Amino acid sequence: MKAKRNTPPNWAGERGLESKDKPGNIWPGRLVSLRMEMGSSSAWLGSAWAALCGAVASGQMGLEAQSLLLLLLVLFLVDPVLGGVWGLVSGTDWFAPFAGGHLSRGEIPSKSLPYTSPGSPGYRASRWLAGVLAWWRRDFRPHAGTEFLSLILTLAVAIILASLLGRLVTLLTLVALVLMAVVRFSSRQRGAISFSLRAILELGLPWLIGHLAFGSLNWESVAFALAYTMTYYACFVLLDGRRRTATRLLNGSQIVAVALLIIVKEPILAGIAGLLLLPQLLLQPFLWRGEAEWWYLQRSQPWLMVGMLIAGLAVGIANVG
Repeated sequence: MKAKRNTPPNWAGERGLESKDKPGNIWPGRLVSLRMEMGSSSAWLGSAWAALCGAVASGQMGLEAQSLLLLLLVLFLVDPVLGGVWGLVSGTDWFAPFAGGHLSRGEIPSKSLPYTSPGSPGYRASRWLAGVLAWWRRDFRPHAGTEFLSLILTLAVAIILASLLGRLVTLLTLVALVLMAVVRFSSRQRGAISFSLRAILELGLPWLIGHLAFGSLNWESVAFALAYTMTYYACFVLLDGRRRTATRLLNGSQIVAVALLIIVKEPILAGIAGLLLLPQLLLQPFLWRGEAEWWYLQRSQPWLMVGMLIAGLAVGIANVG
């Protein structure tokens, strides 16, 4: 008679773990899982590039190891960290756990603190805490519990990195976090995310953070940050289908940037920036011939990004001089 082979129980399945969490894939004692990956989008214009341009505009960024390490911290803060916060804030339905209404009296556990009489402050506090915990288990954790804990962890990383980069960077980081909450709340009220607030969040503030990480801010850098924030806003308007308005904003904001280059006494760089606008103008007629908005942005963004870098370089030269 053939002996029956003893097999270990399928404890992974019994505990409701996914296949990726079965024995052999689990690291015992691991509390936090952090995964980073390259973005799949072909759009490179955004927070990281704006922060780089702001750092160049400071005139204090060099090629030594300390400067490059500082730049890496800035890029890590504005792109994966603050971008991760924005992804959690905008991609999670934080209002769903509150749609269930208040817990009934029978759903709140009857446990209270020892030696507390009914009606006393300690009794009421323990009952309130029990209701909060019951709401967390019933409503909040199933809908957004994992995202909430991830958000708390990412916020902590953002504050720590910003504090390493200085007080003004920390202040701007806090402004960015508050702006994220405002954008999320306004999108619930209006049904769509405000393009202007998103442009400030994803380009304007990163430019200023990159500049302040290396040196004190000046009006020229702020002016270029505003001009290219308007350009970034125009990209959202274009993707929204308002082609005529978008092209006017795209062209007008970059013409303003060229004028600013003349004001800061960099006529050669102004001429280069003007030439970089020409390929974008030549691509715009294709929008009226049926090409998609994304087609235009993919082909025009390299010229726009070089123009931003030239603007940052001009401000940096003026600061050094």
